[in-house]
Amino acid sequence: MRLVSPLNEIFYPFPVLEEVGEDILKCKFLTPEGVRLLVSCIENGGKWTSNHRDEEYFTQDLHLKSNFPDLYSLLEEHLENEIYPLAQEFWQVSPFEVLNMFVVRYTIDTQTSLRPHHDTSFITGSVKLNDEYEGALLNFPRKNYNNKDVDVGDLLLWPGNITHLHECKELTAGKKYALTVWTAECTN
Repeated sequence: MRLVSPLNEIFYPFPVLEEVGEDILKCKFLTPEGVRLLVSCIENGGKWTSNHRDEEYFTQDLHLKSNFPDLYSLLEEHLENEIYPLAQEFWQVSPFEVLNMFVVRYTIDTQTSLRPHHDTSFITGSVKLNDEYEGALLNFPRKNYNNKDVDVGDLLLWPGNITHLHECKELTAGKKYALTVWTAECTN
């Protein structure tokens, strides 16, 4: 799929990071047009895979790099050039870059929740791609925070590997899509 929308129609300009929970940052990220583009891609193409690396943490994933490489590159460039430098400054950490981006799907007949876990990621990002569902909150039990009041298209960032145990609570109705972004410290 060729991307034809100008960047200012896909991303909010001039990102500002706001601390919304203990070491959890939020910013305006995808505009409604950007969300529509991404959801249209995932609903009309691409291959969903079942992650069976560990049955405890089963997910229905659609990996953007292999399914939509142009979209992956666009998102990666915006994250690395516009948003990650702000997060790096906030946390006073080494530069980091996108390692993997995938959409996770929750439905009543596939996956309805995800047990508490840490990510294999330096800094993790999550973008709510829709809100036509009930339940399925992204929840940080040790931080007393969830994404209930996060708008569709907003990006949450948090340290992925040790301090921010998180889960997806039980989906009770509808279908949920969430973009997940994993990072690693830059090697060069």
